[in-house]
Amino acid sequence: MMSKIALCADSQCLNDPVTLGLKGERILDQTWIVPFADALIARKYLREHDVAETWVVSNDTIDGINLAAALKKDNARQAVRLFLSSPSGSKMSRCQNAGVIPICGSREFAHLYTAHKLDHAQAQKRPEFREHPFPETNDTQQLLDNRMMQNSAQVRDDSASPRYEAFDTREQKPQTSEEAVSPVTVRRIVHDRSGQTAPLPTIDIDEIPLITNVNAPVHSKTYDARSIPEGTASETPFSRGTVSPVPPRKDFTPPASETPSSTVATVAATKKASAKQIVSQVKGAHIISVVSGSGGTGKSAIATMGALLAQKRGIKTLLLDADFQFGDLKYLLGYKETLEVGDILTHPEQIETLLKQDSWPALLSAPAQLEYSEVAEERIGELLAYLKPHFDLIVVNTGSFWSEFHLQLLEASNGVFFVIDQRPSSVRACNHALDLCARCGIATTSFSYLLNFCSKKSLLSTLDVSCALKGATVHEVKDGGAEVGELLGAGMAHKLSRVNNLFCSSMASLLEKTVFEYVKPSLDPSANSTREKSALPEKTKLRGRQKRRAACY
Repeated sequence: MMSKIALCADSQCLNDPVTLGLKGERILDQTWIVPFADALIARKYLREHDVAETWVVSNDTIDGINLAAALKKDNARQAVRLFLSSPSGSKMSRCQNAGVIPICGSREFAHLYTAHKLDHAQAQKRPEFREHPFPETNDTQQLLDNRMMQNSAQVRDDSASPRYEAFDTREQKPQTSEEAVSPVTVRRIVHDRSGQTAPLPTIDIDEIPLITNVNAPVHSKTYDARSIPEGTASETPFSRGTVSPVPPRKDFTPPASETPSSTVATVAATKKASAKQIVSQVKGAHIISVVSGSGGTGKSAIATMGALLAQKRGIKTLLLDADFQFGDLKYLLGYKETLEVGDILTHPEQIETLLKQDSWPALLSAPAQLEYSEVAEERIGELLAYLKPHFDLIVVNTGSFWSEFHLQLLEASNGVFFVIDQRPSSVRACNHALDLCARCGIATTSFSYLLNFCSKKSLLSTLDVSCALKGATVHEVKDGGAEVGELLGAGMAHKLSRVNNLFCSSMASLLEKTVFEYVKPSLDPSANSTREKSALPEKTKLRGRQKRRAACY
């Protein structure tokens, strides 16, 4: 008997699988597919029945990757495939850790779907396809009764097996003859597959159609979709040519050169390379990412001041504005012309322009046009690998909207500043983000938690936040008052770093504990100290004139 495929997808995708590359296809009409829209029903059914493979696209209740990992954990011998609309290094790594086979894009899914559909069409021609062939008849009720009798017999056989009894904790009641041949189960299945009902209903485990114990088919050849018998297949985007289950991948031969640029290009050329894998191939800067669970916590101010104080100490520092949509670090620093992220990705040799300034930290600003933000996020590993050999420290400022980009950046960073402000909602957002990191397998041992805007009148203390974060160490960042916002808003961050402000002093103390003991300076800080000394007399004279003017009045 032909083995079947379990397909887990949301209700909208099951009714209209356009996103899977199957425009016009009627998945619910395919008798070789067992569809599921509910994760709990899928897990319960697959514990008690064997299928050839399980394909996970999405779900109405939980994320696809979580469902695929759970199904693989329930039955390690079961082949589980996960559809990835936009494959990335992090997703591929999670699939590998869970033992799940990725389906990279709609093209590969359509290849796989067409191959199995062809197998089913060819199996229908064989006389042994059905163990209990039905006589040809136009009577719908007769066909329904025949299907019901076969399904009822299979349910009785399954319930008598030891494997079924091991998973079924319900009290077994003897069935009457009327219950054994009740047509409700089959009638719902046939009605659902007719396409006349909208989203797939939530059905009980006893109402799942018949599944057989047959090994998964092995697709070792190339299939021609035109050989499918007429009337058994709907036209798909790949039904006019030669189709193979898995698209061929071209072998990549790395160049012989060992320069940083060639190494980055070699690693970035592989689809499965994550940002961490790309960055780890290059030696150089210590990478610190500044993140938060919500907006308005002061990430930009902390990232800017951290970069200024590090450069002041003689550490060659780059400030990377990775808030690719609404980054404004160039305005806080008062830089008029800066290189953008896209400039380095297209012409890596322009990094030399960033190295010309020794007195102030180099700045790589966010794209000026919003439409380029997604491209920059996808290539964050490649960007960091280009920059890493040329600096001692890279401070990365991020946005408050979390995505796959944040997870890749956290994996590629040597340290993370997680900023929290005085709002209780900020603490909840931090816990929410940490839960995501735990589910994705991202280690948080390198995280440093910063409580910003601390003062005697502040609502939260470091002890309060530490208790909320289950005992994590929390560092205090003092509130610098209105002076911080005024100078940063005027593009005078350099002047703020020279003022005796509580915010600046607490940031300097924080960097001593978390960064400076790992990063050693490579520049002579005398240039910065000379610049500061030259500014002090002017400030002293200004105060003297103000005092004399006040005295004369």
